Amino acid sequence: MRKIFLLRIGTQSPSRAGNASHPLSIGKASKGAVPHYILLINWTEQGIRTVKDSPKRAENFEKMVKKAGGEASYYYTLGQYDLVAVVKLPDDESMVKINLELGRMGNIRTTTLKAMTRKEMANIISSLKG
Repeated sequence: MRKIFLLRIGTQSPSRAGNASHPLSIGKASKGAVPHYILLINWTEQGIRTVKDSPKRAENFEKMVKKAGGEASYYYTLGQYDLVAVVKLPDDESMVKINLELGRMGNIRTTTLKAMTRKEMANIISSLKG
């Protein structure tokens, strides 16, 4: 069986590359802001076969995020996704590393969204010209 690991963390046009101050830039958050990520998670066949290990895996996930300097909360869900996690980490690189580690374990597939708080979005909107 082929395993699929999805990761979406924004897009970056050439004009934004290397411009850490741009609100859509990839990399470190702007001063004082901590990046938020939403992980939409589904179990793989391996993950559902070993579902009884899920609480221990969730505990390890929390430890992994904490070690990377972040914090996480997660919810088991009904519907299209089996779990949803909300993660705060210092930068995109930390999130990518965690997602790669999760993918290597083979128990889940993730779709990761970079999220903005209401205040962060208000700042972006207020900076629009016109």
